Amino acid sequence: MRPDILGEVMPELPTVITLNNPQVFEMLLYEIINIWCSRPSQYELLLKYKAIRLLAMLLLQVNREQEDPALPLGNDMLGVQTYILANYQKAISIDLLCRTFAISKSSLSARFKKAFGLSVIEFYNQVRVQKAKDLLACGRSITEVSELLNFSSVYAFSRFMKTHTGSPPSAFLRQPAQ
Repeated sequence: MRPDILGEVMPELPTVITLNNPQVFEMLLYEIINIWCSRPSQYELLLKYKAIRLLAMLLLQVNREQEDPALPLGNDMLGVQTYILANYQKAISIDLLCRTFAISKSSLSARFKKAFGLSVIEFYNQVRVQKAKDLLACGRSITEVSELLNFSSVYAFSRFMKTHTGSPPSAFLRQPAQ
């Protein structure tokens, strides 16, 4: 980060950051590498998006450590978000998250909505839609993406995409170069 551009808003950054969930960091790095290698349409925009997500994750972690380093990692909403990002291909329910993070349904729902402006399920669906779009744009088939995201059938995947994007999965397939 360039202090000459950010000026006074530049936070003091530590030299070492201990991540809550290094698997998510690793996953984002691999996604960036995959996008760079496959170069789908508008890959520069995708790279910037993924890099900003990576930077935001790091800054949130730094901010969290500076605010209250004694806060248990398993009970914060960043941990829930990170869990969803790392396990988007699995069936995730509110009950599963409540058991995993030892939190009540009402507390999880209220705290997550306050932290991110979305319900847990809305965030989970948003992550799955984005991953499906990325995979389809990289040349994966609809059947393959359906299986990778663990949908019960191609029909269920198609219905999910149509519901959440207004378009069928075929609308997101990589267009051949002209």
